[in-house]
Amino acid sequence: MTNEMINSPEYIANTLNSSDDLATRLRRYKVSSLIAIKTLIYGRKWLIYLLLSLTFLIVPILSKDPLGPNPNAKAEFMIWFTQNFIPFLLPFGAFILSLPLTSDEISDNITELYLVRPISRENFYLSRVSMAILSTWIINDIIALIYYIAYFILDPTRGISDALQNYYLYTWSVYIMLLATIMYSTLFIFIGMLGSRGMVLGILVAIFDTAIAPNLFLVDSAAMPRTHLLHLTSEYFGSLYNYTTAPKDMTLLSNHLYAVIFMLVSLVLGLLYFRSKEFTE
Repeated sequence: MTNEMINSPEYIANTLNSSDDLATRLRRYKVSSLIAIKTLIYGRKWLIYLLLSLTFLIVPILSKDPLGPNPNAKAEFMIWFTQNFIPFLLPFGAFILSLPLTSDEISDNITELYLVRPISRENFYLSRVSMAILSTWIINDIIALIYYIAYFILDPTRGISDALQNYYLYTWSVYIMLLATIMYSTLFIFIGMLGSRGMVLGILVAIFDTAIAPNLFLVDSAAMPRTHLLHLTSEYFGSLYNYTTAPKDMTLLSNHLYAVIFMLVSLVLGLLYFRSKEFTE
């Protein structure tokens, strides 16, 4: 075979098409995922989120009476989980970790370099979504574990052994955080597709979800992720937390369906937008 034949457009096209099998696609997805995880690690935004999240522990640690006159580690952990973590830290954590993963790369014109490796747009987008969900979930799990252990240590009537005996508190919270992460991370990855404009929109969405919606007509609305997450918490931790203002027709099944549909809508819209997006040379 001559060099002219090897360098011909027909030969290159046939070679690419013939190698586009499942193994090749998986290999390209792996490469794209590794790029995404390195971007997350070296970006150090996870460290910023971790440190900001732990600020809620400063006051009880420095207090003379950390958990008040009637200490109850389980109740304190549930108060933190339902009043601080779900309404505030979860959405902002997904915003800090997920949105820049696509927004920064598009704004800096780095995305084009990945797409000519060749990494398909589908592989690029799905790798960003999966790595954002995985990394955000892991960081959230670490944060929740730190708070869980800290509350049991700060409770003078309990200790590490009690934390191990009540492990179900942590394991169920990990599951609830997974559902929250797949919703918020896919949403912010989609918003990040807008580039620099996505950063502004993402900030507005995060503020709306955490500060505006709860004080308006959307409080306890079935349209908001927070409502479903709090209802899930109430169902799993009924003895420690009772979500009395939840919609009457809300069930565990509707909570899970909402999470899946929310994730799929954000995922499909983001993928469709990314496939139609034109990149300048």
